[in-house]
Amino acid sequence: LTASYRERAGDVQLSTSTAGGSGRLQLGAGLRLLPDRNRLRVRTLRLATRDYAWQRRPTPDDTRDDTPEGAPPVVDLFADAVVVPSLTLVNHLHESTDESAGAGPSQRIELRGTLSAAPSDTLFAHAQRVRLRPLSRLADLERPLGGRLDAQLAWTGGVGSSELTGQLDVERLAFDDHLLGRLTAQSRYVSGSPRLSVNARLRPGSPSALDDDTALHVEKNRLSVSGTVAPPGLEPSGDIASAEEMAPAETADPLDLTFDVRRADLFFFDYIFDGKITRSRGAVTGKGQVGGSFRDPVFRADLQISDAAFHVPRFGTRYTAGGDVTVDREGIKIERGRVSDADGGSAAIEGALLFNDYEYLSFDLDATLDELRVIDKAQSPDLPFYGQIAASGPARLAGPLSDARLTSTGPVRTTPESQLILPIEEEDASASESGFLIFADSTGRLPDLREVTRRENILDDRPAGEQKFVDGLDVDLGITAPPGSTVRLVFDPLLGDEITAVGSGNIQLQRQGSDLSLFGSFDVNGGSYLFTAGQVFQRRFQIDEGTLRWDGPPANAQIDLTALYRTRASRAGLPGAHERETGRIPIVVRLGIDGRVQQPSVDLSLAVDRSQRGFDDYLTAGLETALNRSGRSSEYATSVLLTNTFLLTTDLAGRTGKAGGQGLSETGNRLAFNSVSQLVSSQLNRYLDEAVPGLDVNLGVQGENPQDLDVIYGAALRLLDERLVIRGEGVLDDTGSENTQAEGFEGEFVVEVRLTPNVSAEAFYRREGSLLSDRALTSTTGAGLSYQTEFSTWDVLWRRLFGWLGAGADSGGDDGSDGDESGDAVASAGVAPAGGGQPGPSITESSVESQETADGAGHSVHRLPYSAVKAPTP
Repeated sequence: LTASYRERAGDVQLSTSTAGGSGRLQLGAGLRLLPDRNRLRVRTLRLATRDYAWQRRPTPDDTRDDTPEGAPPVVDLFADAVVVPSLTLVNHLHESTDESAGAGPSQRIELRGTLSAAPSDTLFAHAQRVRLRPLSRLADLERPLGGRLDAQLAWTGGVGSSELTGQLDVERLAFDDHLLGRLTAQSRYVSGSPRLSVNARLRPGSPSALDDDTALHVEKNRLSVSGTVAPPGLEPSGDIASAEEMAPAETADPLDLTFDVRRADLFFFDYIFDGKITRSRGAVTGKGQVGGSFRDPVFRADLQISDAAFHVPRFGTRYTAGGDVTVDREGIKIERGRVSDADGGSAAIEGALLFNDYEYLSFDLDATLDELRVIDKAQSPDLPFYGQIAASGPARLAGPLSDARLTSTGPVRTTPESQLILPIEEEDASASESGFLIFADSTGRLPDLREVTRRENILDDRPAGEQKFVDGLDVDLGITAPPGSTVRLVFDPLLGDEITAVGSGNIQLQRQGSDLSLFGSFDVNGGSYLFTAGQVFQRRFQIDEGTLRWDGPPANAQIDLTALYRTRASRAGLPGAHERETGRIPIVVRLGIDGRVQQPSVDLSLAVDRSQRGFDDYLTAGLETALNRSGRSSEYATSVLLTNTFLLTTDLAGRTGKAGGQGLSETGNRLAFNSVSQLVSSQLNRYLDEAVPGLDVNLGVQGENPQDLDVIYGAALRLLDERLVIRGEGVLDDTGSENTQAEGFEGEFVVEVRLTPNVSAEAFYRREGSLLSDRALTSTTGAGLSYQTEFSTWDVLWRRLFGWLGAGADSGGDDGSDGDESGDAVASAGVAPAGGGQPGPSITESSVESQETADGAGHSVHRLPYSAVKAPTP
């Protein structure tokens, strides 16, 4: 900016590197101070946008002066008015003298007239073929407008009481990246009245494209607005007249409009809710009226929403919606509203969004959910919990927009497939609750809190102290999780270190301010815990039973769980084990976890796996007692987890049978080899599990030295939603000629068909050695039929099995109804294979045991002993 001034005259030069978001402004003018006005003579006016330049159009008066610039137009600045005799800006983009080539005249904006508060003064504007998108970029609009504008407008009344008459036509009107259609509007004075007649229409536009309309979403809108508008009256002084000072005809509502919506696209919901809702689609139709004033409008409308769809990114959900909407003086009322998700869940919604005399918005909504998906997020850094949750039951949302409350008016029940994920993170002491500062004036006086925490009108901008809807929402929901529900406690999502608990429970979810709390308990009857060390070592424990209890913070529940890890461990390291003995013992590592989630207490112990078929052949007398001696159980259990042997104990050298450092060195070499082989096999299993979905594979090697290796293998293929399971597991033993036991594989192959949730049939082939003899492998072939039910008394079991014979009604309820009572047991019927024994049903009592297949994937099956033919192998 440069300026010069002398003897009541001067010169002004203004140049900017940017104007708005992009562009360049150049202004050169002479200034003269006259007795009643300031006169600005505009010599140069250029406005450059990204793709073209606007400049002042020369006039015939420019050549009258003997200066190079001629006599450019003037702008007279009075104390209460601005007079523009004539000022024209033109743009020559695509200008061509050959109109047949498709190019029309240049774009043009012309201003002339007087702008003041006097009703007799009018400023006229004429626009021809003006492209709106470059000008929107120049104005740095967050949501640019597009299209081509032709208009003739008259502006009367100045800024205080504007009256805009004329007509405009916007071809291919666009908002942001949405093509709305063609907008035409006219306004004129009503004869004998101070009111303005308004008529506007939006309809699908011409199929011809503009250069700046590429990649737009076409919205097929068709709507119209008509009626009259009364601008505020003005006194001769320019002050706004009161209603008492107006004529009776002028005291009617300033707004008297009627609208007819044949179709309006719902994409604008994305902008109303500013990212809280995205990808909105659908249409609204209906008719209505608008009365009242500009600040307090009164709506009367009956609308229908159809084929609506929207996405809630915060919770990862996608919905479709429809229903009837009524708008009146009280608010927006929803009738027969319905929301559905992609999985068939739905919710019926009734209620209103109330205006409260336009002081604030408030909710009064009731919803009845029917397995509606409310959260569908596999991971979220912004939510205290996430997962895949669908629920059924009544809910109510009430209260002001900034302090609403979501409650359950009845029992809310999640679906059995629901999965709640709670990330376990360290508390961040630096995290603080968001808020705002209030500054006192120089005298120490604080402003009225209502001015910074509450808007005067719902159409005003949200003040800094008013909470957003999500931040101010309080929650109090009572939730019932049915059997089969899942809760995951994630310690390290990258490595998969987490507890997956399957069960049922009752949870109260509460949120006050920014504090989220959980109360209640979750009874666990299944699941898994993937123990990880580093990025390669993994062991999957199967959860047997336990409880999760919450009394406040969601991520710090009280935990009481028992988990099992099944394996076949080498005898190496056992007290009294011979160096050359290679038979393996089925072992269960028991993991007890209790205390708080963030500070748990862990206990390890070992037991012989009695769920293995042929268990009676094992010589295990006193073995569990030796393995769980005080001070040694954790060492043995850790050794089995890390090396699949019993070598990792404090008396390695003493049990080798050799003296001095030689025994320690040999045992250390065997320990190191087993540890490395376990790490390699764990990493291999991770890659195989990710490469072949639905197939769990476990491969490994073990042995006392690299020259004497056994291959551990296992695989499980689950088909038809786990109704058909094919699995195999075992050990390929290559012991060499020094051992008299036959070489070959030990293991089993099983095909299981789940007929019903309670009944399954399976056929198997098993081949394994016996601890009674090192000279033979035993082969077993058979089939079985398993039936599982839960009961609390023998009378309940009898009635459940034989009630159809007339023994009486089952007082215990349906299968599984007594699952919450203590002392439950399992009944199973076994069928002997052809060729051995007498087939027939048998009732056996056994505790429910969770057996891990050889794949290590942690799938729970319930097994009982089989009658089978055993054929010794030479």
